[in-house]
Amino acid sequence: MNKNKFFLIFIFLFYNILYPTNFPFPQFRKYPYGIKVSTFTQEELLEKLIKTYTEWKKNYLTKQGAPIGTYRIQRGSANNFDTVSEGIGYGMLIFVLMDGIFDNTRPYFDGLFRYYKYYLDNNGLMNWQIDRNGNVIGYNAATDADEDVALALIFADKQWGSKNSSINYIEEAKELINRIMKYQVERPSYMLKPGDNFGGSDLTNPSYFAFAWYRIFKKVSNDVQWDYLIDKCYEVLDIFRNKTNTGLPPDWCDINGEPVSNYGYNYSYDACRVPWRTGIDYIWYGDTRAKEINLKISNWLKTITNSDPTKIVAGYKITGEPLVGYSNAAFVGPFGVGSMVDEELQDWCNALFDRLSRFGDGGAWGYYQDCLKMLTMLVMTGNFVNFYEEQKSSFTLPKCQIVSPVEGEIINGVAPVKVYCEDEDQISKIEIYFLNNKIYEKDISSQTVFLTYNFDTTNFFGQKGVLKTVCYNVNNSSYAYFVEVEISSYTQKPEDGSGKIKVLPQDVFVGNTQDIVLTFIATKDIFLGEIEFVLPEVFKNNYSEIKIMRRNGWPSINSYNVSNDGLRLVVKIDKIFFSESFDVVIKNFKVPQNLGEHIILVRTKTNGGIAKEISPQPIINIGITQNVEKKYKLLSLNNDFTNEKIVFDTKNVHIFNYKGKKIVELKNGIWDGKDEKLNYVESGVYFYITENGKSGFIIVLK
Repeated sequence: MNKNKFFLIFIFLFYNILYPTNFPFPQFRKYPYGIKVSTFTQEELLEKLIKTYTEWKKNYLTKQGAPIGTYRIQRGSANNFDTVSEGIGYGMLIFVLMDGIFDNTRPYFDGLFRYYKYYLDNNGLMNWQIDRNGNVIGYNAATDADEDVALALIFADKQWGSKNSSINYIEEAKELINRIMKYQVERPSYMLKPGDNFGGSDLTNPSYFAFAWYRIFKKVSNDVQWDYLIDKCYEVLDIFRNKTNTGLPPDWCDINGEPVSNYGYNYSYDACRVPWRTGIDYIWYGDTRAKEINLKISNWLKTITNSDPTKIVAGYKITGEPLVGYSNAAFVGPFGVGSMVDEELQDWCNALFDRLSRFGDGGAWGYYQDCLKMLTMLVMTGNFVNFYEEQKSSFTLPKCQIVSPVEGEIINGVAPVKVYCEDEDQISKIEIYFLNNKIYEKDISSQTVFLTYNFDTTNFFGQKGVLKTVCYNVNNSSYAYFVEVEISSYTQKPEDGSGKIKVLPQDVFVGNTQDIVLTFIATKDIFLGEIEFVLPEVFKNNYSEIKIMRRNGWPSINSYNVSNDGLRLVVKIDKIFFSESFDVVIKNFKVPQNLGEHIILVRTKTNGGIAKEISPQPIINIGITQNVEKKYKLLSLNNDFTNEKIVFDTKNVHIFNYKGKKIVELKNGIWDGKDEKLNYVESGVYFYITENGKSGFIIVLK
């Protein structure tokens, strides 16, 4: 054996001991059905996987432009380093599968999920595109991303467990699964919608059909409707299996397999994922429909390439004609998974993997192909294990997590560090480090440990770095978990009190009935007696109930009560540490026609102290519903039509800008384009509501 192979085996053994989980990478398992790559040794496969993972992580995982305590997967320079929800799903799947080799991936997984939660839309699903600076630029959700995040959460529960975790993976998964079924599955057709606000029978994306995922969702949620979705999605793919000699599906189609205007109908950068998702359904669950689809595609592909994977190109018409002359890992990798459905395809499977592993990173446009390369290499080598169904590894070693603080700023002074550890046999020792300095060590004899260490930060004032805990079992095997923190210059005593609470605003629309979710986030460590907030009059007798829900970390909430008029809520709270958060959920708010900004008064108060208002105060923006009948009026204030006026059919009229801010209230039903200060408004779109309830748009031209 050469030195390189010896070194790889050493790495393999060493890191299985150092970073254990229930399913530590690598697994190299045989799937219940089908085949996997057979022509490489495990050492050779490990070398290829480590190389691909290291490059992928270096290129795409980042904290830059992400909210504190989160990570994101960025696309390359061609997309200005933005983030799409699809990438968050891919990243969470990769990290939950890769934990245990040379990298402790749980902190990255948790950070990605916190990023997902930070950018939820009104349906509780992530907005699909965020720019490099953290601004939402693509609104509403993409179904494939939400599916992958949900499966990753289920796997995280099996990999690390949800007990005493800062994220309850399985409960988060259940909530997300229910939202997918509610908002992204059309009734009564049970056709998958590509997003939470469009599509269904009139438009679907076959590459979003995640059959194996749905089987697990059914078991987790105990909802038989997932079976209906599986059958309907296979009906669509069978149309293309029978329609052409290729079996290739298109990027987009309707429920009958027909093209949809302005949406691609080729086997291109969406449809290329279909063999990956259907192939997994066969190797995990043995559905013969998946096998038949992939057999037809694989046999056609072998024929047109003469069994030479280098001749595969990045896109075809569904009838088989090539669209381009170059190749791409986003196509080769999924074709490789599709080849795993039959032992007659073993040589083809081996050749496809060899070709896939030789692709370098994709450069400026590489995000998509590099993600699919990583995911499909894991599948083809036996490392995309169905954690939900499979037995955990024969060795299960200790696991631990820093429950608090979450990543971010620690107030200089005494900072409580909460650690949870667990082992099937016995935890023997716990260590805590900051900047590689051991600050705490304790010998322990227990299967589970939940301890709090009061970290005196005085000697590290102003420093920033890794806070890490390591737990050992009786076999001296260990697991590490870390967060990045900074010792702040801000100093606070428990009796000081603070207004260091941030509350995220929310937009609502007239005519809707929806939950208002006010997310309270600590921007400093805070020791409190209570948080009080007073709702504006628009909420009076206009909602069903108020609930408090932990969102991140473990804020010490003792109790809460609502006043008789329903407009004042007092939350009793001992302490909330930096970046911990909770939600105040106002259920079933019936949005009235009170357009504009409505401020919620929020005060924090220490025991025996003085109440302090937070700044800025949270705002509820009430805007014109997107479903309102669009009635337009034109007001031209240019040189040709100076002083043109709009005359309404009622005297009392409210004019608002596009943000919902009131510009002027009319008493005579005539608007000359001026605001309350008698200044002409800027060009743009404005809204009006009359006293008799009529509403519409005004286009102002200057």
